[in-house]
Amino acid sequence: MFNEPDGYGAALPPQQQPLPPPALASVADLAALVNDPSVASVVLDMCGSVGYLPELVARCPGLGAKAAASGAPVAVMAGVLAEATPGTLPLPGRDPRAAMNGIYSPAGTAALLALAAEHALPLLFATNDACSRLLRFEDAGALCAGLGLPPDSLLARLAAAWYMPHLRGRCIPFDWVALVAMLLAAGGRLPRLLETEERELWVGAGDPSILVLRDPASPGGAVEAANLAGTRLWGRVSSVVRVDDAALRALAAAVAAM
Repeated sequence: MFNEPDGYGAALPPQQQPLPPPALASVADLAALVNDPSVASVVLDMCGSVGYLPELVARCPGLGAKAAASGAPVAVMAGVLAEATPGTLPLPGRDPRAAMNGIYSPAGTAALLALAAEHALPLLFATNDACSRLLRFEDAGALCAGLGLPPDSLLARLAAAWYMPHLRGRCIPFDWVALVAMLLAAGGRLPRLLETEERELWVGAGDPSILVLRDPASPGGAVEAANLAGTRLWGRVSSVVRVDDAALRALAAAVAAM
């Protein structure tokens, strides 16, 4: 668990201090909120590590039902397309097909998939391939200009710190694509702004962090066979194909102006 106010508070402009105390200091605090009878629905996502999820599931018997009641898909910022060679460098202990969010906790990924299967939660995948195609900037300055981030804002300063020179030409706000796709998909809002496709989800038999999305109509091939090696079919999921560019940029500018 990580408290953003504690971790990022020092980066806020002085006029935004003092910060309120963190509302959630532990998984127990989060579980108490989820279990509160007045909380009718919960939105889940996998846009960060899901290492907390096994404990949360154990503490919250009604989590799956409340997630289903939200009407929002579970946004999963992960997955590789079966027909594409993974772009991640293979390293000892790191399968290039593995989701960065998942490798922090394969058990958390397994818990999420089990919860989704038990409660028929729709999964919406925003893959690296899709995000790279939809929203890519040359550097942090171009990103801030493209998303309407005020020059001295916290978001602009975080962008400048994160998108270092080694990411030149590859400044991709994956989280933003996944979040906006989830918001548009929830309740079928403005369907013209979001295009998805149905894919098979194949999960690593011994490592749930390996998530491969296969086109059911694919004729196969050597790359697909390599990507599917050691996996088993989990079910059908949605995969982001397109998010309206103007919507991505306009919503970012609106949030940054708050």
